[in-house]
Amino acid sequence: MDAQTCNVSSSSYAKSQVRAGIAHFGPGNFHRGHFAVIMDRYMDKTGDLNWGVVGITLRDPEKAERLRKQDFNYHVVERDLQECSIRKVRSILDIIHAPSDKKGVVELLASPDIKLITMTITQEGYRNPEGGFVPGDPTTVAGYIVQALKLRRERGVPPPTLMSCDNIPNNGTELKAAVLHMAQAYDPELAEWIGENVRFPDTMVDRIVPVPKREQIEWLHNQTGIDDPNALFTEPFRQLVIQKRFSGEFPEFTPAITPGVTVLEGMGEYELMKIRMLNGTHFAIGMIGTLAGYKYVDEAMRDPVLRTFVETFMTGARKSLKPIFGVNLEDTQKRYLARLDNPYMEDSLVRLPRNGMDKLRPRVTDTLRDLKARDLNIDAQIFTAAAWAHYIKGYDSRHQAFDILDPKTVNAGYQDLARKENVGAHLAVLRDVFGQDIAQMPEFVSKFKTYYTLIQRNGIRSAIETLLGDNVRLLAGPDDKPKPQNPTVT
Repeated sequence: MDAQTCNVSSSSYAKSQVRAGIAHFGPGNFHRGHFAVIMDRYMDKTGDLNWGVVGITLRDPEKAERLRKQDFNYHVVERDLQECSIRKVRSILDIIHAPSDKKGVVELLASPDIKLITMTITQEGYRNPEGGFVPGDPTTVAGYIVQALKLRRERGVPPPTLMSCDNIPNNGTELKAAVLHMAQAYDPELAEWIGENVRFPDTMVDRIVPVPKREQIEWLHNQTGIDDPNALFTEPFRQLVIQKRFSGEFPEFTPAITPGVTVLEGMGEYELMKIRMLNGTHFAIGMIGTLAGYKYVDEAMRDPVLRTFVETFMTGARKSLKPIFGVNLEDTQKRYLARLDNPYMEDSLVRLPRNGMDKLRPRVTDTLRDLKARDLNIDAQIFTAAAWAHYIKGYDSRHQAFDILDPKTVNAGYQDLARKENVGAHLAVLRDVFGQDIAQMPEFVSKFKTYYTLIQRNGIRSAIETLLGDNVRLLAGPDDKPKPQNPTVT
């Protein structure tokens, strides 16, 4: 392909006629590049304009104010080596800064127009601090929701569906537990009503939406004349799998209307597939790539040694899974690897292992445990644990510092411990992080010590070469990869 053609499009519905039907906590880049895009396409294709989105932010309102200047419209560039499209997204109607208008947020959530409350608030957002709910003065997402559900119950307003769009296992179950915990402390009868009437579907979300860079914003302007400081740059791939568990009215998603959206009776192995194969691999490459001195995912993937490790890790993750009806796991692995290769993402490596303590178990430990139960190779997963023990020090093999973006690890004192470079102390930490059974497994302990020492003495890349031995294949290097092209615009 000598040049790409970037197709520019926009939805055609009258935004003035759109009614708010969805309230979303955490309208950051991922939401704007994923679910807001889905709803924009849904309203455009169906003409059902009752599903506009009102965002709710508990953070600094500056980004919301920048979007307000554009009537909350913005462009999403979807691009890889095969295709490029630019779409103006118009599904967001408003973004409210919750701390500045708590009553307004509660009234919005209690409104009968709002049929669906969604959120992307990271795993930390589902943890309820003790005493975190004061009637009439909510400070957390669960607090706002409980206050609004109280009003709905009192007013006879039907309950909404509460749907997490966070990239965590059993996210609907996590959300339900957080809401019920807070409701129980406030009003046990309200908690009982919520448990009987409100539905919390699990979901699986998938799309890479990096933080946009100034150079990308300039590229968009130079290539198209579009001046949009709030534009996002993502991949063509997107996926949303929703458990069919709704409190009432819900968008009628179909493959023809909203490609990439699937509604299922049960999540089954779909969630595990993505968390282990893609998210687990993201976690691993984020650490080893950063330790090797790389900045972006596609850069690390062009290193044949790191790429081979990534393939080995993902293969282990694939083999830990049970068969999934209608899914070819080997083809899924090829598609995941192609997404990691995408040079247009400029996806920052240090973004991927952030909040790593919450990610180790579902993305590494559980895979390791299932592989061991099947008597399969667990070396790549143990190596990843050893890499984490070095990564949390916050500097690479050349002592270049980086932010591990993991306050839980820092606050627990594990970063200070890591900097002492004591392998025995790390094994004690891993007992807490991985679980007693893993940390006492003789194979794990022996190989963890070996890999930890290899990384310490020789650096991450040489340690991987030793780990993989003859399995290191000279895959395509930078000069063998297809080059990014400057597109034409239509």
